[in-house]
Amino acid sequence: MTLFNILAEEIVQILAAKKFAAGMELLEMRHLIGSAIVASELYKKNADGQGELIVKISDAVGLGERSVHYCIEFYEKWPKFPDFVSYFKADKVLPAWREVIMELPSGERKKVEEKGPKCLHCVVHCPK
Repeated sequence: MTLFNILAEEIVQILAAKKFAAGMELLEMRHLIGSAIVASELYKKNADGQGELIVKISDAVGLGERSVHYCIEFYEKWPKFPDFVSYFKADKVLPAWREVIMELPSGERKKVEEKGPKCLHCVVHCPK
């Protein structure tokens, strides 16, 4: 192995390790955001009007409303981050965020929508 190959291999290992760490940090960030919102008195007080709270949070922190909603669902589905890691076996390979979303309640609805022209409220009853 040449010195160049050794250097290239070292760089590849650095890239892989840091990309994994950065991806894990982003997932943990989303989980912590969801945790902070769910633990908030504002969230508990606005059980019926959380849409308005999500809009306010979104505007205040610069995240999209859907992103805020996904963070909440992410935390509610896996209140303990290690449970999420175990579910996806993310200690070795990180799932893409879209894969995580598809496991959330909103994502489950999206899977149904993508299967065909059935309406959501009568998925069981529609003949198609």
